[in-house]
Amino acid sequence: MDTYFGDFQGATMWNSNVPVSEDCLYLNLVVPGQINRNARLPVMVWIYGGGFWSGCISLDVYDPKIITRLNVIFVAMNYRVSVFGFLYMGREEAPGNMGLWDQLLALKWVCRIIYYLIT
Repeated sequence: MDTYFGDFQGATMWNSNVPVSEDCLYLNLVVPGQINRNARLPVMVWIYGGGFWSGCISLDVYDPKIITRLNVIFVAMNYRVSVFGFLYMGREEAPGNMGLWDQLLALKWVCRIIYYLIT
């Protein structure tokens, strides 16, 4: 039986060693160990699932080393989930869907900065 990715049954997949915090807006940028500046590497931006309810980029099952072995620049972002990211109360000053705005901001950052990594 393949156990590399662990047990996906219920809560056992979550890594209890990952601290939980509202300070969650981080982005991981992983590059292969040796980069040939003349070979313009592909960039993979990954946004984890979780039904807008849970998740993070720090889970052990999301190890980016697998992808970077294939000479791919890997980018993963956290975003606010649950009530912190998707609560809507019908108020103009809190329009809701903040988790999607987090994702958009991270994608804009990647578009702005990635040129310097692949050239």
